Amino acid sequence: MSRLVAGVAVLLVTLGASAAWASDADVMRAFDLLGTWAIDCSAPSAPRNPYTTFADTGTGVTRTLEMGLPDLDGTYGVRAAVQVDHQHIALELDDATHVFKKVVIVKFGDGWYTERAEDADGSALIRDGRFAGNDAPVPRFRRCSGP
Repeated sequence: MSRLVAGVAVLLVTLGASAAWASDADVMRAFDLLGTWAIDCSAPSAPRNPYTTFADTGTGVTRTLEMGLPDLDGTYGVRAAVQVDHQHIALELDDATHVFKKVVIVKFGDGWYTERAEDADGSALIRDGRFAGNDAPVPRFRRCSGP
């Protein structure tokens, strides 16, 4: 599956959002990813309890991360979204400085986690659901509220 997911991430760069037959918001809505997610929705956002929100702005989709760390908190635009299969979606994200990240998200039961993330230069930030820097598992997010 890892090769398939990596191939789809390459496909995102090749196709871009303009070649999609459905809007990014439609793809993310069909994947049921719009809304607010956290590790523990009953606790406030914090470094060990990040909140992430995928929102349809009407002109596109954004992903906002809140964890109380200014270097990591922020909002990214979703430049492209491709549903790989019923369990995987590949996203290309763009922050305010146009730093691009390629991300593959895996759905499980009532939540999701990031399986793979790459920086603009192709360096791995997350591999196989683990942070590249320390091999720690990535957080598993649960839905707090819908779109």
